[in-house]
Amino acid sequence: MHIAIDARAIKSSTGTVLQMLLPHLQRLDTRRRYTVIMKERDRGFWTPDAPNFNTAFVDVEDYSVGVQTRYLALLRALKPDLTWFFMPEQPLLYRGRSVTMFHDFTMQKTPAAGTGRRWRSYLKIPMGRFVFWAAVRKSVLITCPSQYTRRELLQRYGTDPAKVRTIYNGAEMAMPDPKPYPHLFGKFLLYVGQHGWHKNIPRLCEAHQKLLNKHPDLGLILVGKIDLWAQRNKDWCKAQGMRNIHFAGFLPNSQRDWLYGQAEAYVFPSLAEGFGLPGIEAMMHGTPVVSSNATCLPEVYGDAVRYFDPESVDNMAQAIDAVLSDEMLRDELIERGFVQAKRYSYERMAMEILSLFDEATERRQ
Repeated sequence: MHIAIDARAIKSSTGTVLQMLLPHLQRLDTRRRYTVIMKERDRGFWTPDAPNFNTAFVDVEDYSVGVQTRYLALLRALKPDLTWFFMPEQPLLYRGRSVTMFHDFTMQKTPAAGTGRRWRSYLKIPMGRFVFWAAVRKSVLITCPSQYTRRELLQRYGTDPAKVRTIYNGAEMAMPDPKPYPHLFGKFLLYVGQHGWHKNIPRLCEAHQKLLNKHPDLGLILVGKIDLWAQRNKDWCKAQGMRNIHFAGFLPNSQRDWLYGQAEAYVFPSLAEGFGLPGIEAMMHGTPVVSSNATCLPEVYGDAVRYFDPESVDNMAQAIDAVLSDEMLRDELIERGFVQAKRYSYERMAMEILSLFDEATERRQ
């Protein structure tokens, strides 16, 4: 049996899940043949370790004519028995048996974070809605990383609930040897991720500034690629005269993990998520998490974090201050965080994905 894995998003922040998952799939499944498809520009980023795993490359951009032509031609040439689309964006005319993973629906609500071509980004919204709709209709089975995302998919598309499964993302420490990141703060809050509108970074910065009244030396370090949204946030903070805020940009995992372990708290102010992996990563490093109570986050984080209303700067600042000031609360959140993080395993996720492949090959299309 031949399975194609659509890994065009492997270098994105969402693609971190795929990067961590592939070694487990290689170890667990030695009987089926796999082709991992990546973008031409990512050639060399990932290479297989198992003899039954191979790679193929396609020179296309997301939501482009090339996806509907060159990528379609590649899939037809490969003739897989099953294709796993890691993202819903896929060739509309492809009729092979497929499974699709829906991470969230943020892109359908706003222009993509970081794009410098706003007109193209706005065009992606209606295009994305149609592509998502088509993926729901064509897929034999669908996976979502949380029950919240599954419910949202069913509400949006009204498909058969029996073919939509929840498979939680895994989590594990990628770097056993973290490397220090130089900064000027004695204590700091940490955020890791993108800077799109839904990440709610300006309110986090405002909350941090309020905290300086009580914690004057407290820093805020924001880790993530300096794209258009990040630059706007950076310029806005400067225009507002905000202090003790550092935009670190993209960092290697070794430095990112060091910051996880050194932070006073990890703060996740997001307005919309499909899973929320950074909060789980922070828990694994023994860092207390202060999080928005929006969308799937209470489901994924359970009772291991201190929650706040992401639309209230005052409520956000109060929640962070409680974690900074109350040692008993900090210790309790750290202990609960270790327990909660153990719920999410890439090996378990890989086993569930492999079971899904078995079911998808037997299920009527």
